[in-house]
Amino acid sequence: MLFRSDGSKTGGAVSLLGEYQDRIRRICFVQDDQFLKTSFWRRISELLKTKKLPESHLVRLEVTGHFQEVWADPAKSLRLKVISPSAAENLMAQAEGSQNPTSAVLILEAREQKIVFSADSEMSQWRAIHRRAGGNRMKCEILAVPHHAGQFHSSKKDLDWLFGEALDVGVAVVSVGTTNSYGHPRQDVISAMTKHG
Repeated sequence: MLFRSDGSKTGGAVSLLGEYQDRIRRICFVQDDQFLKTSFWRRISELLKTKKLPESHLVRLEVTGHFQEVWADPAKSLRLKVISPSAAENLMAQAEGSQNPTSAVLILEAREQKIVFSADSEMSQWRAIHRRAGGNRMKCEILAVPHHAGQFHSSKKDLDWLFGEALDVGVAVVSVGTTNSYGHPRQDVISAMTKHG
């Protein structure tokens, strides 16, 4: 099971943990500056103290140099990898008081196809991902667009670089509430994706 440790959005995670704790084999998380204040952490710590959850079931998602596999089903040719942030990037973001760059960026590989889940990732993460990939353009069939196609960049040049040089995307999916008050999706993000196919 994968959970993001945002204190305002962990009710579901706490409920799932309570309901299925005997069936959970791994809890993968990125520790941001809010994690230890969440009800999710309080529940995990209770289970750890009472030995109902083995320590080995907790797995930090931070990248350790290369893209890190966190789950696989070889029989079905499925692999889930975390590609950002690294431990250092996560700590730096926390020190700067920035939660978005602590978002885990994941790739689900299904045989030769890839789906990228980008959460609330920032442009700094994409530059680091590009470096870790050896400067090669990352191909994926489906991209969940970062930050609901909101403000995750500084300029149009950033968007042109991401969608024109760093990523080769088949289908981009924007997850956004129709009544959101943030102005998502931003027109400049949509325009950049359209421009680069």
